[in-house]
Amino acid sequence: MSVTHYELGAKIEAIEARMDSRVQHIQQIFEHMQSDLSEMKEDRKEFKQELKNAKWWALGTGIAIISILVGILALTNSWQQATIALIASKIDSLQQIHIGSRS
Repeated sequence: MSVTHYELGAKIEAIEARMDSRVQHIQQIFEHMQSDLSEMKEDRKEFKQELKNAKWWALGTGIAIISILVGILALTNSWQQATIALIASKIDSLQQIHIGSRS
């Protein structure tokens, strides 16, 4: 069985059409991957910016918490000193009353 020149040409054209279709499909896949990669790069930039903002918020919050704690400690310390001074003055008053009643 011999293949004629026209049949061979038709088969080659059919193969070329299938190959063109496959190549076009592969090109579409690459284009889609390229657009996905571009989106990922943009998302990465946005994420980096959000992370920078989050770092500043965390730093500011940490400083605020430390400031509040230092303020509370200072206030507590002053209250303790005032309480100790009040107790010491009451003790002195009681001692003077006690010494005065002995004489």
